Amino acid sequence: MKDLFHLPVHFSRQFIALCLALLTLFATPASGQFLSDGVTPVNPIPNSNAILLAHIGNCLAEQPVTGLCTTWGDNSGFGAIPSWDVTNVNDFGNAFLNRTTFNGDLSRWNMINATSLYRMFQNALAFNRDISQWTVSNVRNFDGTFYIAQAFNQDISGWDTSAAADMKNMFQQANAFNQDIRKWTVTAAVDRTHMFLNAPAMTAVYGTHPLYGDTPRREFFYANNSANLENVEFPTEPSVVINFHHTNTNYNVTVPDRASIDIKVRPSEFDNIGHADSTVTIDGSAVLTPDAQGYVTHTVPITTTVGVVQPVPIVVTAPDGVTQRTYTLNLKVNFL
Repeated sequence: MKDLFHLPVHFSRQFIALCLALLTLFATPASGQFLSDGVTPVNPIPNSNAILLAHIGNCLAEQPVTGLCTTWGDNSGFGAIPSWDVTNVNDFGNAFLNRTTFNGDLSRWNMINATSLYRMFQNALAFNRDISQWTVSNVRNFDGTFYIAQAFNQDISGWDTSAAADMKNMFQQANAFNQDIRKWTVTAAVDRTHMFLNAPAMTAVYGTHPLYGDTPRREFFYANNSANLENVEFPTEPSVVINFHHTNTNYNVTVPDRASIDIKVRPSEFDNIGHADSTVTIDGSAVLTPDAQGYVTHTVPITTTVGVVQPVPIVVTAPDGVTQRTYTLNLKVNFL
């Protein structure tokens, strides 16, 4: 080592910097994906659902709660479950199915290539760990992901679900889950059948929301280009009723002989967490200010005469600020 100090200063500094870099590399693993010695990198889990399930079984046979199976993990080269490299895996279907005591740390799993979380935590009764940072942007199948995962209640509101095609049964009987996931992007084609069936904590929070249900309306979630009306009411004239449906944009309405009538409507996109809401104008009004439930009300003068129809346009502009839909109420006065 004494000869080191006789090297030119430039090369001495380079050598020392290299040594420090190597020490840092081995001493501070970037993601904890090492065997129990903290030095030897784990082997990546192969892209096979059958192999994934077999390895989970082997590890949990040693440590069923934490998955810290250092003996099996070191001998196999794959490490303990919290340190697994699952980057190559696409299909996580049934991964922790019926693992009723498992509650291991999965926060460091790289899910970038996951396409299916089918029944991943079904009946994983104890699991309640932070997986908020998972990248699930390629996942299409969320069918039953947390079905009967009775303890799970972590904030996964930041998940990118825009690629999803199947969310049926996703939180069915997930008794504790009540996180606000309304800002998820859920397209119209997504199967949401029984997504919140028998989910008491979720229902306790959102049960009065008009778009919530065992099978929620798509607009319960964020729909940037939705310009639908949810309903139309006539609060000062309860005898005036129309059979409203958001897909029908034209209605004939018989109204009493009055100077004006109040029209109250609510767009579907009124509760966008962290996003803009839809806006509404009625009969050429300025953009109307909604109340806490998303309703807007406007008084429209009745100017029609016998045999003449008075069209009242209701224009809904989606949160994207571009997409619009016009609903028309054709007023006809009942002169008695």
